[in-house]
Amino acid sequence: MHRPAQCVRLKRLDPTCEAFRALLHESRREGYWMLVRLAEGWEDGRNRFSRREETVLAAWHDDRLTAVRLPLRPVVDSRRSA
Repeated sequence: MHRPAQCVRLKRLDPTCEAFRALLHESRREGYWMLVRLAEGWEDGRNRFSRREETVLAAWHDDRLTAVRLPLRPVVDSRRSA
């Protein structure tokens, strides 16, 4: 049986949206606190991920938020060529 391809959309996360709150509560019930810390940092202004190289991505399948990807900060190679 042929199954249609799954389509996942990536877009910038809005930590104030209802879908994020639902995912946050679900992850907390499972013992994961990363999204709680993200929401707290957003709400109190400690971290809005507003630097040029930062963004928080949300993966959406249909109209359901399925994953959150925190930013990776650029890594500077400190090795020097001889």
